[in-house]
Amino acid sequence: MANQPSNPSEFNRTPLSELTNETKLQLSCMLSRKKVLRTEDGYERDWRGIAHLAKLTNLITENVSKPMDAVLSTWIQHNPGTAEVGYLEQYLGIIDRWDVQDDIKEYLIKDTERFNMKKQQREQLQNNNSVTQSVNIRNQPRYNACILYAEADVKHAMKIVDKLENPPYNMKLFMKHRDIPPEVPFEYDNFVELMANRCNHLIVLLTEKFVASRENANLMNFMEKLQIERSSRRIIPILYNSNIELPKILCLYTCLEYRRSPLFSFWDRLASSIEMNISQIYYSDDNRISR
Repeated sequence: MANQPSNPSEFNRTPLSELTNETKLQLSCMLSRKKVLRTEDGYERDWRGIAHLAKLTNLITENVSKPMDAVLSTWIQHNPGTAEVGYLEQYLGIIDRWDVQDDIKEYLIKDTERFNMKKQQREQLQNNNSVTQSVNIRNQPRYNACILYAEADVKHAMKIVDKLENPPYNMKLFMKHRDIPPEVPFEYDNFVELMANRCNHLIVLLTEKFVASRENANLMNFMEKLQIERSSRRIIPILYNSNIELPKILCLYTCLEYRRSPLFSFWDRLASSIEMNISQIYYSDDNRISR
């Protein structure tokens, strides 16, 4: 019983690519030499039987110097779905090589434990990154608005941010290219949370590239649902080209057209739309910042 794995289901899922050189050497020594006698079902009791069961017969040549090594590497490359310890043990039983299975059991257990430890470490690292990212998002200050734009329109977005964050407007805008730290991976769910809870408005920069983006459409749908639930006007569309076919969700909105006109100031109109129904901006529930 000492040589039995602690968790058979995990043991069987261990990829053959995780086998150490020591384990592979043992398999090669015991299975590379051809056996004359076959099993009652006609399987060859060496590397050829394993290759047949793993559906690799046509991929391994007879004159290869280390045939079992070739079987393992080819198996991992061409049939990764079955290239696992569980299948290897099953095939060893089918070709009546219980002796090999018994001799390598201890090696396989050690390889499995090593693999599970690596997997746990990766999962822990991912969890830590997720927690760090969540903390970074929660620690973001509150913004007057988040600006949503296509990747190709980052320069247009930056111009709006520069204009509104400086006098006479002195606003605070969120821009993902600038305000998400480089070490924090961009995640859709966290961006949605930030828009919903840390930004008073969503400025939508409407261009051909933006309208073609499914991800941006999903974000707008979310904000539309949110503003209905909260009975507040949160979406402010800016139309860069009057020939753009608007998404259905924005057809009922009055879009600000980005153009120079002697009749009104585009920037004043945009700023007043953002300031609507907003009296205070907060870094947190207790710490105000001046406007």
